[in-house]
Amino acid sequence: MALKFSLKLVACSFAAALLLLLFAPAASAAGTITIEQQSQVGEYAQWTLSTPKGTVVNNSKDQVKTIQNAEAGQYLLVVQPPAGATTRMQFFDQNGALLHSVQDTEVGFGFPDGGNLRGVISFHYEGIVRVDSDPRGAPFELKGPQGTRLTGVT
Repeated sequence: MALKFSLKLVACSFAAALLLLLFAPAASAAGTITIEQQSQVGEYAQWTLSTPKGTVVNNSKDQVKTIQNAEAGQYLLVVQPPAGATTRMQFFDQNGALLHSVQDTEVGFGFPDGGNLRGVISFHYEGIVRVDSDPRGAPFELKGPQGTRLTGVT
């Protein structure tokens, strides 16, 4: 008989806990998400962050943007990088520990209650440009995408 009583008690406790979870007001602590951009040539991206409550768009290509009161849930970050750039995204916790790194223009991640996350989007360019002249000392100018301009002397 004691075994039946214990099972009923466990079942009632489980049911009460389940009701509390279902009907109790959710207390969630909002957090902060900061997105930074780093570029070797000063060109930055437009990006979109899909959040549980909607979308944050960085049309102005800010180097740093902070989302206050970020709630827990699933997020999707989509970056439109400058032309010719390779994109890498890294995510760090509040202590600066690397959580995740990806070389892509899109990444999904879960954000916990009360979390603090710093995302760093970096752009890298690869290539070899060589300017020679005979005789030496000729000035030159190189123009690239989005107004990039480099000058020098051979």
